[in-house]
Amino acid sequence: MTATKQHKKVILVGDGAVGSAYAYALVNQGIGQELGIIDINKDRTQGD
Repeated sequence: MTATKQHKKVILVGDGAVGSAYAYALVNQGIGQELGIIDINKDRTQGD
């Protein structure tokens, strides 16, 4: 029997200090293969 790895996507709403730290932790822990960030301030999400 072969285990299949699921492709996980994460959407983060809000990219303030807490959102940025959360995104960083997700990437470091390998929790999601894709990470999307949504924020009302478009310039902020472009930099993170």
